[in-house]
Amino acid sequence: MKSGQQAGVCLLMLLVAPALALAFGGTITDGDASFTVNSFGEDPSADFSVAGTDRAVQIGWWYHLLGDTREFSFPDPDEETYSGNTSSFFWNDVNGGDFFSARLNTTLVEDGASAARVHFMMTISSRRATDLTIDLINAAALQVDAGPGDDSAVLLHANDHIRLTSAGSADILEYRGIGFLDVMVRSAGASSVIALLNDATETTIGPSGLPFGPGDVTAAFGQRVIMPQFATIVTSTVLSANSPAATVLIGACCVPNVGCVNAMEENDCLASGGVFQGNGISCGINPCESACCMPDQSCQFLAQQPCQMQGGTYVPNSDCNDADGDGRANGCDGCANDPEKVDPGACGCSVADSDTDADGTLDCNDGCPNDPVKLVPGACGCGLADVDSDGDGTLDCNDGCPGDSAKNAAGACGCGNADTDSDGDGAADCMDECPSDPDKTLAGICGCGLSDADSDGDGITDCLASSPSPAAAESQESAAGGACGACGPGTPLMLGVVSLLFASARVARRRHGHACHPRRSTYLIRRRARIE
Repeated sequence: MKSGQQAGVCLLMLLVAPALALAFGGTITDGDASFTVNSFGEDPSADFSVAGTDRAVQIGWWYHLLGDTREFSFPDPDEETYSGNTSSFFWNDVNGGDFFSARLNTTLVEDGASAARVHFMMTISSRRATDLTIDLINAAALQVDAGPGDDSAVLLHANDHIRLTSAGSADILEYRGIGFLDVMVRSAGASSVIALLNDATETTIGPSGLPFGPGDVTAAFGQRVIMPQFATIVTSTVLSANSPAATVLIGACCVPNVGCVNAMEENDCLASGGVFQGNGISCGINPCESACCMPDQSCQFLAQQPCQMQGGTYVPNSDCNDADGDGRANGCDGCANDPEKVDPGACGCSVADSDTDADGTLDCNDGCPNDPVKLVPGACGCGLADVDSDGDGTLDCNDGCPGDSAKNAAGACGCGNADTDSDGDGAADCMDECPSDPDKTLAGICGCGLSDADSDGDGITDCLASSPSPAAAESQESAAGGACGACGPGTPLMLGVVSLLFASARVARRRHGHACHPRRSTYLIRRRARIE
């Protein structure tokens, strides 16, 4: 890369970097009034605009812990939210050290065309198992109007309420530290309150420096609090323009069947049927009483902090009733409506974690809970294997001949036999005595390939009449009912062939015009004699 290009890239990064850093900050509004937070830290920046005039240049928070040699500012928070006329900022562990967490809720209220107030509620929650002594300070740089160096300040109430006016202006500002014990006002510049808080030495808030002016006003309220282990305190300040610095009571509200709702105005809380927990109280450590599950599985109805201090598990918006009668309170029962389970387990409430077929897969996840071989029905369904024994592409459960790869159904000839009709006569070979003779399905007298026809109607099939072999003759005579009797005197007869001979004689008479053909009769007698 050329040096000119490198320089251009560096310049671009320098220009972009500040924009990327400006991720913090936001604005809340009510009517024509607005309040913007730009930053916290040692040089906090904020704007409180009423009737088009910015009334605050800086507003920030500082603290001093017992044993420290100086004050420390609250840095930019870990979380910030802005919604309508409210904003919220959360510090999980302010500046590290595991001393305390904090939440600042800010509410803006327009009181008229040129009047508004902004209410700051700071909640401090100790993270220590021992007492924590902390000095909490809220400081601001204020101006009644845009004119420089002409503001004056007086004390309205001892140590916690001041009023600012400006020569030639009808506007007024009020700054109030509710419950604070000390106030201090100094001129802007090197000796401002904010400069003193940021220096390397400990600053005592006071004396008040009131009355003050004219000049540019910086002011601070401070108080010392000794917090028991894991305790929570709430402090508030109010800044107003052209209206009294009255508090806006906003805090946690315990709403039936809902639980703890954060940052609700007291009137809204009461209107919803809830119990207002106090100005500035947060749901961060839930103040609403609910089920507390003790290590011995018993249940107590407690708020979050006392529950946890006793080693219990706090369950928001729950109770200690036992809906399913299984001996475990609803809030401590993972399946409050299932008497068989106190934990959802793998299958969830109301479904048993059972494995009927002992295949290692619970019934709730088993498509074949009674088949230890299958988890899904597959093509054949539960209880039937999806196998193809004969490898013909058809599973056994759908194959009428699972051992015959050539057939899927038994057909006319059954499995293992082809349903072939070689001669096309409509009869399968397995049922056709003459599988190659399309005219016959039985061999008959003449056998396959020969017709059993008697063309001249003389009782002897054509195949025998044209070639009266002994075998054919015997077959013919058997079918005709026997041979003729003895022709001529002296021929011995056997009773067993009398009927056959008479039948043959009748046939012979029709053919030759006499009682019997001597040669044929003699042959038949000899044949019968051999048989017998």
